[in-house]
Amino acid sequence: MLGSSAAYNRHERQWQDVAGPGRIVAVSGGSARRGHCTLVHAQRTPVGCDNSAPDSGVLGCLATRILAALPAAARFGLAAPHLAEQLRAEPAAAAARIETYLAADATGRDIPAEQVRLLIYLDQLEEIFTLTSLAGQSAALLDAVAALSVLPTVWVVATLRSDFMHRLESYPAIMELLRRRPPYTLLSPAAMNSRT
Repeated sequence: MLGSSAAYNRHERQWQDVAGPGRIVAVSGGSARRGHCTLVHAQRTPVGCDNSAPDSGVLGCLATRILAALPAAARFGLAAPHLAEQLRAEPAAAAARIETYLAADATGRDIPAEQVRLLIYLDQLEEIFTLTSLAGQSAALLDAVAALSVLPTVWVVATLRSDFMHRLESYPAIMELLRRRPPYTLLSPAAMNSRT
């Protein structure tokens, strides 16, 4: 991350205070060079996805990654394309199904279900507004994200350039979630260093 280690450590402590069950956390900054991606990348394992595939799209990628993270889901026999379609058509029902998979995974690992979390990380969320190939998928993705983020076992983190925050106003469910927990705005490296 750009900036001093003291600034990074302060942001990491703030990050731990912001994240929590049943919340969507939007990390916004001016651009990727501001370090918002690095702050979040330090907290997760990177996973790539081809959301340009005609049969999957962003919901197909999301479904694939969720099923990969929850091996117990294989026992239920639902393939990623079917989960993607359910995320599109019935986001709340799909979220409930994912919560069932998460509980089954916890049971299989002898972990109390209330101690297990699924972190969904959406990097550069502004691309749903800027890339033509994703623009038609934005409503379905944000509806699915909203349904997932209300679950106590699912945490959603999204990075978004601050100049695109206003575009979320067209999505009432997302705005309601952000009203409950305001976005975490990452300052520029110069501003972060001046506060150390």
